[in-house]
Amino acid sequence: MIIRTKSELEEVFHRAESMDFPLDIDIKKHKEKRNLSQNAKWQAMSRDMAEFTGYSHAEMKVVLQRELLGEKEVTFKWKGNETHRMVVIGTEDLSKEAFSNFLMKAEAIAAEMGLYD
Repeated sequence: MIIRTKSELEEVFHRAESMDFPLDIDIKKHKEKRNLSQNAKWQAMSRDMAEFTGYSHAEMKVVLQRELLGEKEVTFKWKGNETHRMVVIGTEDLSKEAFSNFLMKAEAIAAEMGLYD
């Protein structure tokens, strides 16, 4: 839910008062997510690059994400054990602006490869 005004926030709290407790509520600053045209461009570009390089489409996306976004450490907890692993940062949580920058960098890589000559 996106809350745009103080009155909308008050309405949410009013509704929460009638709910059974405990409640899980996550509040974070809203950021514009990428749009459909950006997503279509990413899919088409990564597919073209995959065909050009011989990678599968999924592999090409991971290669580009690792190159341009890097990796982060995550902790897996399973059966009482903790394991730390590095995973590739995905594009799904990028803001519209950050995703636009990501696409420009991916296009530059495609141009360097000679894909769009």
